[in-house]
Formats: sequence, structure tokens, C-alpha cells
Amino acid sequence: MNLFIKNMVPTLFLDDDFVCLQSCFCLMRLLLKYHDPQICQVLSSAMVTPELYATSWFFTYFANKCDRIETVCELWREVIALKDNTFIFLICISLIIHNRSLILSSEKSDLPSVMSSLSFSSKEKVHQVITLAKNIKKQTPLSFFQSLEIDTLFGCNSNHFFKQMSREDKIRFHLRLE
Repeated sequence: MNLFIKNMVPTLFLDDDFVCLQSCFCLMRLLLKYHDPQICQVLSSAMVTPELYATSWFFTYFANKCDRIETVCELWREVIALKDNTFIFLICISLIIHNRSLILSSEKSDLPSVMSSLSFSSKEKVHQVITLAKNIKKQTPLSFFQSLEIDTLFGCNSNHFFKQMSREDKIRFHLRLE
């Protein structure tokens, strides 16, 4: 598991201030706004931010959102086969869009719990979300995946680069994203 997390979210656990995680949330919001502005607007108007529901997604790579160990293994097997450590963003957006009707039909006051309850209930749902994520990747501008921000957080030298950044540099990096 440690090697999986180190390879798939290389900078996430490198800073005590969670600047990397906050930056991931900014990138996630940007992708959601691009791929489904309506859901993004509904969540924003209800003040339901990724910090409220997606923190565990990044920290556990969705393991806590899988009902069974077989489901976690299937999800991670799919992700490892893709050899794309930025795919976590696409899974986040795909999981949200996959549950679009549930989200849009929910009361504003229920949205925090609705978003927190999104999960992978079966291997079939894993495959549906992964397939949708692959389609979303095809529709995402290539510049997103080639950006300095993605390279800083998930590139082949990101671990070393992010460790070398001062706290102030990390904060400036994050503020530039926001």
C-alpha cells in the first residue's frame, strides 16, 4: 500500500500544512467546472467544497469508499494498469458525474452527506466509473495534464521538487492555483 500511495500521489504526504492536498482540490474544482459546470455550481452554491467530501478520496485513493476489499483491489488494479498518477482527478470527477442525478436531485442541506456517501459499491461500478473517467480524459484539454501545476504535484520529479520548496513557495504555488 505504501508503494502504491508513493507512486500514485507522490507529494500528498510531504507537507504538514497540506498545501499539496489543497492544490489538488483546486485542480479538481477546475476539472469539475470544465466537465460539469452545473454540478460545480450546485456544490458551490451550497458551500460544499472538495475539502468536505474528497479528502478521504485522496488520502486513501478511494479505499474507504469501497464496500469490499475485492472492490478496492479491482479499482487499484485498473489504476495501476493505466500507469497514470494523475488519473485520481479523473476518477473524482467521474464518480461525481456518475452520481449526477442523485446530486442534482438532493436538497442543498443534504449535499454534504450525499457527497460524502458517494462510493464504489461493486466491481461493476468501478468499471463504470473508470470507463467514464477514460472518456473524461479524452475530453480534457491536454494542457491540463501538461501544466506546471500537475508536473509539480505528480510529475516524475515531483517528490524531490516539492520537498525542496519552502513553505512560502508552496503557499505561493497554491495561491496561484486559486
